[in-house]
Amino acid sequence: MDNAPALVPLRPLESTSINSRTTLSALGAGTFKIFTDPSSATFTKLTTDVLQDLALALPHAQLLEEVSYGITTLSGQDLALLLNSTLHIANKALNLSATLKKIINQTCSLAYILRLPQEVFEEIFLILAWIAPPDVRRWHDHNLGWMALRQTCSGIRDAMSQASRFWAAVCTQLPRAHPALRSLARNVPLTFEVSTWLPAIPSAFSIGTELDRRLMATLLKDNPAEDYRTISSTDMRICASHMMKWIHAGSCSTYGLRLLEFLEVEGPTEFDDKADHAAVATFCADPFANVPLYTPALRSVTFTNLCYPLDAPVLSEFTCTYDYCDPPSDVTRPTISDIVSMLSRSSATLSQVILVDAIEENDPHPTASVVELPNLKYLQLGHTNFGAMDEILTRILVTPSCTVHADVKLEPHVSSVTSQIQNIFHKLLWGQPHDEHRYLRVRNVAIRNTYSRIEFTWAHDLPNARHICRFDPYCKTVTLQTPRTVSWLLCFRIFVNTLRALHYPPIKTLVLPDSTEAWEIGSRDTMMREVANALYLLRPVAFAWPLTRIGYVLGSTATLRDPNPNDPFQQYVEHMRRVDQFDMYRLECK
Repeated sequence: MDNAPALVPLRPLESTSINSRTTLSALGAGTFKIFTDPSSATFTKLTTDVLQDLALALPHAQLLEEVSYGITTLSGQDLALLLNSTLHIANKALNLSATLKKIINQTCSLAYILRLPQEVFEEIFLILAWIAPPDVRRWHDHNLGWMALRQTCSGIRDAMSQASRFWAAVCTQLPRAHPALRSLARNVPLTFEVSTWLPAIPSAFSIGTELDRRLMATLLKDNPAEDYRTISSTDMRICASHMMKWIHAGSCSTYGLRLLEFLEVEGPTEFDDKADHAAVATFCADPFANVPLYTPALRSVTFTNLCYPLDAPVLSEFTCTYDYCDPPSDVTRPTISDIVSMLSRSSATLSQVILVDAIEENDPHPTASVVELPNLKYLQLGHTNFGAMDEILTRILVTPSCTVHADVKLEPHVSSVTSQIQNIFHKLLWGQPHDEHRYLRVRNVAIRNTYSRIEFTWAHDLPNARHICRFDPYCKTVTLQTPRTVSWLLCFRIFVNTLRALHYPPIKTLVLPDSTEAWEIGSRDTMMREVANALYLLRPVAFAWPLTRIGYVLGSTATLRDPNPNDPFQQYVEHMRRVDQFDMYRLECK
């Protein structure tokens, strides 16, 4: 819409020579009655063409009607401005008669818009706000043409005043017009959202100018963080230290950040030379030396490449992720003691915790405290250091029904890989219900020159369940990054031995890798014996995959043994011949 059609030539207007009714009649002002009269038509379908025409027509529809009928009197200058922006509509109507006919036949009454769901209503007005040409929007002045939407009717005015998501865009994206817009928003809790897709310095201005940077800084200064319900800053042009300094200042008020429900802050992997070094040192380099943010209503928080202490009694979702790279000197990850101390303040309400490479390996002030999360439903852990992962699993205690996803890199130079794998499996499987309806899947995620990634999924396979999902309750998934010399077969045997050590009953479903490369480990005879021994330790199952490979391995191994019918291994092979093939379509990935 920025490429609007050329304006119809307009002669200069004088206040003494304007006949409002005649001029507007020549433009067809009566046509706009369909936008303000609920009984004129019924709208049935929102199309792009209709929305574009509504964006042009709605801002001035009622004003045109009032001027044309003499209800409102405008000066010559004001009327000239009104007609100049309205000529876009007239020119479009002249050039696109088919579109005009569609609008007349399928018009959207304002009453119908107000009957739409709130999220649909807000989407329509966000579209109307952004697709109109600059001459209609008029960002450059305090007279925002499309803001006349508020004056269309009291229903529109009340709905817009109460729509915090609508004001999130206009108040954040228009720092030059923010004071006027903020006064129109009344006391609606604000939303601060800036990202790559919703930049803090939009293309409506001169991107990257110091003026716009100062205006954005002034916007944050004039509007304390305590007035915001949502704060989301993932645009690297706003320094994360500056955002945390602003948020911390709002938390120092009497009631803290009383409205804040959603917080998301992303920091860079390395701060540039233009950053506020004092703020970086205080809020990013050593954040846990500060007083925690008091956020009594905070429910979800996401930190990327930084972390800050919180006092959030109703927090339900906590996410802290760091890029898999060596952290620079000015970015410090929290220790496990810091995380445990922070999570303990929300232990009764937390339902989801995600920690990806978010723990500092060396804890200068270690504590022996642990945190119990009785209501936690999902725990995702990832770390490139086995010691840090072991510490997390030891000090964050969850219920058996909690879904756990762990991703860890094993360290051959610290201790034996076998003992590390045993430790991980034992911590994940300890305390689980001894249910026979269990599903075990072993999968080769990746095989590289120096390492392999092997995934184990331990979940329920209930009789009435159509699908098996690794996000179901009681599911445990662990991804091991092992040296290239460690095969999935060795990890599988360790897992089976862990099940036997914990006295678990036989499982119901077994899924093994089916690629040719996975079954070409060492010599053929050695591989078949190792697989057969591991399967025999696992005991009979009801469903298996790939059944052809498993049957071939067991059959070939059985022929090398004593053909004694009383041999337990021979009995096991006979039972496995009656096993059904597992339906891989039952696997569901969310």
